[in-house]
Amino acid sequence: SSWPLSLVRSMGYILLLAAPNFYITKKRFKNYSSEFPDAVLPTLFSRIFLLICMLDILFVLGIVVMGVFSYLPGAGQSV
Repeated sequence: SSWPLSLVRSMGYILLLAAPNFYITKKRFKNYSSEFPDAVLPTLFSRIFLLICMLDILFVLGIVVMGVFSYLPGAGQSV
């Protein structure tokens, strides 16, 4: 129940709900059928959570890129 490993395990279950045909879920849950007749709400929340995670990653990458470009020669000069 240590923190990083439990987060990875939880992300596996979220991927199972949100994207059952994803490669990682096919590898981890081999003989699992993705029939969820009454799991519309958990599936929707899982997809929203994954979308927010991807947007967070893009935001952090944007900040890193902006920080790298600020150290390039001539970055603070205007024409």
